Amino acid sequence: MNKSIFFIPIEKKETNYFDVLRRVTNLVLFCEKNNFESAFFGEHLADQYEKISSSLMVIASLANITKKIKLGSMTANLTFSNPAHQASLISTVDNLIKGRLLLGVGCGSNQCDVEAVGNLGKDNYKLMHDYLEVIFGLFKSNIPQKFRSGDVEVNTKKTGNKNDGLGIFDGLYKLRKDIEIMMPALGLNSMNVKTCAMNGWSILSTNFCSENILKNHILEYKENFNGKRVQEKIRISRFIFVCEKESDVEKYLFKKDSPYLFMIEVILKKLKKIKKDYIFGVESSDIKEIAKNIIIYGTPDIVSEKIKRLEKNIGEFKSMVYASIPRNNLDVYDKSLELFAKNVRI
Repeated sequence: MNKSIFFIPIEKKETNYFDVLRRVTNLVLFCEKNNFESAFFGEHLADQYEKISSSLMVIASLANITKKIKLGSMTANLTFSNPAHQASLISTVDNLIKGRLLLGVGCGSNQCDVEAVGNLGKDNYKLMHDYLEVIFGLFKSNIPQKFRSGDVEVNTKKTGNKNDGLGIFDGLYKLRKDIEIMMPALGLNSMNVKTCAMNGWSILSTNFCSENILKNHILEYKENFNGKRVQEKIRISRFIFVCEKESDVEKYLFKKDSPYLFMIEVILKKLKKIKKDYIFGVESSDIKEIAKNIIIYGTPDIVSEKIKRLEKNIGEFKSMVYASIPRNNLDVYDKSLELFAKNVRI
């Protein structure tokens, strides 16, 4: 098992977007220095709490200042623009970071984003799969082509010319065929889990899920996956609070203005609207009770033991993904990531 980080990120509405992006950049550099396997970035077009609006743009901005950490979109919402445009963006980003792209794909979890791009009422899940098929068809072709999947089409045959180099798309870094495609996993019996398993793609189980939901994700993946080394396809994201003294848990993690409780409160409201708040694993809207059920917390030794126990209970997985938290004036919260990176053994 290795370590990774997930920048959802959830911030207070009044937080300046520039400050969010600058902090994300600095934390990615810290994680690379401390040998994290990967960093993932959320994406919401019109969300004042979850502020990253383009995961691929963030990844591109890190191209020349990172060298080895893998960088993942979680997710690049393919259906938000034409598949030819998406193909060019994915190709550019993967070449900029020399094949380190983990391509997390989606079609927009926030309905306000879906509305903003004119996709309300469409079968966006099917559209996403059609987009993906067309995009990878474009990557493989060395002549002008017409690619169609369902109602999605990209055609360059009429005006393309191979001799002039027109109508042909650049592919991934060094024309690689081994890009890791991923999807997030949230609910019980997740369709994303089944889809990924059947296609040999990877999953990232999100940090809001109870232990039982995580176990369901792994079992569901195993039931539908025909390959070997299932654990290489599964990453688990968790809220993690690492502190130097056990007494700091009650003092800081569960205090009223804790950034952890703030994030859970924001997400709880969203999940209630789509009737998925059950994923927290408690029959209550008490934020503190939810926090106790989904956060891994304690000193480095305690957190190390809890992670080992989690893996024993739910099954093996590739990476423990630390969910980033908002900036806070108290150093104890920022110190948590440092302790996780340097002192937690997994």
